[in-house]
Amino acid sequence: MCKKIIILLTLLLVSCESNKEPSKGNFNDLIILSSIEDREMLEKIIDNNIFIDTIFTPEPESLFNKIWIKPEQFKYYKEYSNLLLISISDPPDQSIDVLINKIIENNQIESFPIILEDIYSSNQLITIVKESNQSLFKENLDSSFYYINSIIKNHINDLYYQRYKSFPNDTLISNLAFDLFGHSFYFREDFKLIKYNKSNYLKYLWLGRGDISVDNSIYQWFIIKSLNDSIPDDNVKILDFIKNNINEIIPEIEIVSKYSQFFIKSTERYEIYKINTLYNHTIYKTGGPLISFILKDKKNKENKIIFGVVNAPGQSKLNSIKELESIVINSIF
Repeated sequence: MCKKIIILLTLLLVSCESNKEPSKGNFNDLIILSSIEDREMLEKIIDNNIFIDTIFTPEPESLFNKIWIKPEQFKYYKEYSNLLLISISDPPDQSIDVLINKIIENNQIESFPIILEDIYSSNQLITIVKESNQSLFKENLDSSFYYINSIIKNHINDLYYQRYKSFPNDTLISNLAFDLFGHSFYFREDFKLIKYNKSNYLKYLWLGRGDISVDNSIYQWFIIKSLNDSIPDDNVKILDFIKNNINEIIPEIEIVSKYSQFFIKSTERYEIYKINTLYNHTIYKTGGPLISFILKDKKNKENKIIFGVVNAPGQSKLNSIKELESIVINSIF
């Protein structure tokens, strides 16, 4: 059996092609297995400290849908996208160790945690954590699970983008975005051009899916805009900065800052500020999540801001948000 293995603590990677059936379940399902003896302790730690990434839409929606199962249920879930197996040697329990040994079988594993790719299905991650006792598990929690959380989160983002890219690309709109901003974006054919402007003073591209004018409809807006003003480094000022920039294009948008979340990432070209917040539309009386990516160009000083706007009354908005995020992540990062 061909396997790809990442040993997190030594960063060893061995890869090969996978021709297995696609993984099952929702992209953000995280199947967690442990022994019955360990589960009570592990569940408290994991549910309160790990995989707790939440987006407010305005209702809180968790990025990870954690599903706890028993080792004997593994056969029903083994082809899911994300699996986490945790073994604590003391107190002893054979059920989870037998299962882990079967999964890693011929591979010489000397340290944990490890991540295995595409064991039972394609686009699958199986994470295995082993510790000799509960104290060591708690002691190594931060260092191990920081990486595990990040890798699984990136995997979920990849799955969203792979599904998104399974739809045909609108090359005319993608080419227009490249001409305006110098980046190749992948836009589904059901994205429609709402408005654009080539002026250096107010250069922007505004796309949409769905119809805002229909009651209770689902819609997504994707907006790219060049920045002429300097980017503030204060969170409060950044929210005003976001409001002022989106209002230059859509004056009817109000920013609701109650649940704002700020993230910063650096690439070779950009310093990237990602802000999750909420909005209201004063005319259509709708609202929901608004994601903003502020791109501070370290090379050419061609700063940009990208907005993702979602409306889905009474429904989960996570999938719609992740789709818009994945367009940016896979085009810019």
